[in-house]
Amino acid sequence: MRPAIRTKSLIALAAVMAGSGGGCFFGGREAPDIKSADPALKIPAIKSAVDRKDMSVVGALIKDLESDDPAVRFYAIQGLQRLTGETFGYEYYAEADHRMPALQQWQQWFSRSEESVARGGEPEPMRARTDPGATTQP
Repeated sequence: MRPAIRTKSLIALAAVMAGSGGGCFFGGREAPDIKSADPALKIPAIKSAVDRKDMSVVGALIKDLESDDPAVRFYAIQGLQRLTGETFGYEYYAEADHRMPALQQWQQWFSRSEESVARGGEPEPMRARTDPGATTQP
């Protein structure tokens, strides 16, 4: 009779665990999310989006350049560089006032690119922004 009791106990435990979603026993972590405030969820989402060359995350990455967390800023600028080829001189480790000019350049570029895309065009080319004397080829 003892084996039957043990089996019933195991079945009951399995039912409780299944009902609770497994909790931390089965790695019940939240999925990576680029909009998360938690760097442990945000950073893997950044890495994944950049690996997929998902340009739809550019706005979120620019916003993440303002993060208080230097790791988030690091992955954000690395992602932007991989997606666009540009950094505007942004240094994730610098003090906020030293990061501001590059951040403003990113924000201005993004604003102009959104307007262009909304009119049916392409995002503003990076080279035209970084080199005022450069012209774009037709």
